[in-house]
Amino acid sequence: MADDLADQVAAVELATVERQIAMADDLADQMAAVERQAAVADDLADQVELAARPAKTMRWMVDRDKLYGIFLLQMLLCEGHSKLGSYVVNSTQLSLHQDLLMSGLDALEAVMKEAQKEMENPSLCSTLVITNGTTTHWTMKKFMESLLHPQGVTMMEVRTFDGVKFHQKFARAIEKARKLRQSLQCLTVVVVSEDVGFLEWLAEAIQEGRLVVWTTRLIVLTNLQQDDMWQVLAGHWTYSMMSSIFINRVLDVTSFGKLDKRWDLYTYLPYSDQGSTMIHLATWISSRGILKHKDLPFFPKKFESFHGAAVNITARPFEPYWMDEVVEGEERKLKNLGSDYMLVQTVAQSLNFSLKIIPSKSWKEVIEKVQAREVLFTPNYFCMLQSRLKEHDFTIPYEILSWTFVMVKPGLQPQWESLYYPFSKHVWILVFVTLFLVPLPLHLLSRGGTTLCRSSIVALVFGVLLGQNLPSHLSAQSHYRFLLATWLIFCLLISTAYRANLTAFLTKVMELPRPENARQLIELGVRPVMPPYGEHWKSTLLTSTSPIMRELGHRMEFVPNNKVGLEQSATGKFALMEGQPFLKYQIAKSYTRADGSNPFYIGKEAMWEIMCGWPLPYNAPYKHVLDKKISSVLQSGLLNMWRQSIQDEVQFIAPLKKQKQTGTEASTGSVSGMPVPLTLNHLKGVLLLLLLGWSISVATLVTELLLKRC
Repeated sequence: MADDLADQVAAVELATVERQIAMADDLADQMAAVERQAAVADDLADQVELAARPAKTMRWMVDRDKLYGIFLLQMLLCEGHSKLGSYVVNSTQLSLHQDLLMSGLDALEAVMKEAQKEMENPSLCSTLVITNGTTTHWTMKKFMESLLHPQGVTMMEVRTFDGVKFHQKFARAIEKARKLRQSLQCLTVVVVSEDVGFLEWLAEAIQEGRLVVWTTRLIVLTNLQQDDMWQVLAGHWTYSMMSSIFINRVLDVTSFGKLDKRWDLYTYLPYSDQGSTMIHLATWISSRGILKHKDLPFFPKKFESFHGAAVNITARPFEPYWMDEVVEGEERKLKNLGSDYMLVQTVAQSLNFSLKIIPSKSWKEVIEKVQAREVLFTPNYFCMLQSRLKEHDFTIPYEILSWTFVMVKPGLQPQWESLYYPFSKHVWILVFVTLFLVPLPLHLLSRGGTTLCRSSIVALVFGVLLGQNLPSHLSAQSHYRFLLATWLIFCLLISTAYRANLTAFLTKVMELPRPENARQLIELGVRPVMPPYGEHWKSTLLTSTSPIMRELGHRMEFVPNNKVGLEQSATGKFALMEGQPFLKYQIAKSYTRADGSNPFYIGKEAMWEIMCGWPLPYNAPYKHVLDKKISSVLQSGLLNMWRQSIQDEVQFIAPLKKQKQTGTEASTGSVSGMPVPLTLNHLKGVLLLLLLGWSISVATLVTELLLKRC
């Protein structure tokens, strides 16, 4: 029996050893699997460029390897690669490190499922998860398995956010993520971190990289104190203005002997009845689910109403769109006028906000305030040039601007040519040919019937044309008299037509030819000028495919302001380039004479037809509401009515003001329709013709006297 017992003990020990060996083999296999996963993670990290490819292609590639049917992209943006996740191995099993995403995974899933009910088509949405390196691979895998978005899930892990090299890499990664967002109908961005510094840095990075727009859902899973969360949520544009919520961990509670996890949901309303405030939307409890505290969606519409808040804007005078008028009284007040001012007032009344105008000293400062988000927008119209689109966004275009030029009117054509104007060149040729041909048949038909010589017949033809009397001795032959009667009728019609047209041309103002388009400006050597903001126009012209526009850009010069530009245009060597409504208003206001005329003209041919709108910061979350209100005003026709009434008013008032200043009445010339008295300038041609005749007579007399002496 002792031997049997010894055999049994040996068998048990052998079985124990075999089990330990088997466990060691299993543990070795698990370690090998972990190493393979780490190698796969390194390979994925080396293939960051795959992010720029379409989501469907990426999902197919992952499905081909049977990796849970999802789109997985791991980005390690640190100086050196490290393994994915934190794994601890003991003698019996493999354990995983608990992280923030693991703790709040159930709460995050519940919130995202509830938020999907607010989406129009959640099946077309994708998710981008950004962590700060504390989330394990196993947690990521479980989270993505729970979502299984048809459009895929993108994972981005940021292990450090220091150094110039890192910022360059992260900027490229954000650019790829932005392209992914642009290729999808909707995107949900999930940020997982309990580091205040990381959340603040990420908010600025997302804003700079233009990753999040208003339609993007931003969910932040964190574990912060109440004061820290207020600081992060209210202190950054990305969290406060965009469509975002914070899921914040609170102390676990014990209910009926069971430990319940608890997470609170917060959002920030920049405009509400209570002003700017942080709203406690709901609470998630593991045993009860989501308990709402407010009758609001998880992602409320923050800008449908501004609840009477004062909104910061900035604007500069630019007639007739925005004008500042000083109102005299007990206190001098600045009154705003103009079509753009009326437009923004209408939008403000519709969205329930008041205007707080922040002054700006230059147009450059206006754009700087918009870019820095010191103001929500500027109600000055700016044209949508390519160089400006790289600096800021725009509302919908509410005006198609005709960009043209203004020049001084050319001088009058010489009045001595008025004797030639009544007939065209072909008519003059016909008259002179007839004068030389008619004397010949008259001479042939008058033989034997009259005593007129050849010179007398020529004098007769010219005399009849000039309205002279017929000589007393004419041929009695019928054919001669018939030919002479025909010539008389011809001369009557020609002379009558000439006199009528001559009267019109003597009193008509005949201007010299003037340039009407860019090509003619270049041919005449005129130099275009613009204020300093014309740098954007010049850069656009220089990149144009038209050689004429490029030449115009090379010739462009800059002046301090539009007033100086108009003064230089009055010299005839320069042309101020601007929008047609602005030029019309400035000429009517400042250069209209008492008789209603002015010294300038505006080019008929527009050099550019370009859309204009209000500048906004990039990805402004209130753009859609501004666009909607501006579109309503445009469709009503109010904007065109305002502009026309402003232009009509200045054209009516400007001559009256000029008459009052000069103490003169309006001219009775072409404005009133009364006849204009002829001056020596009008009769210059007649006087020159008389002088020419006298000169020929004197020359003939001198010639005859010299011939007689010889």
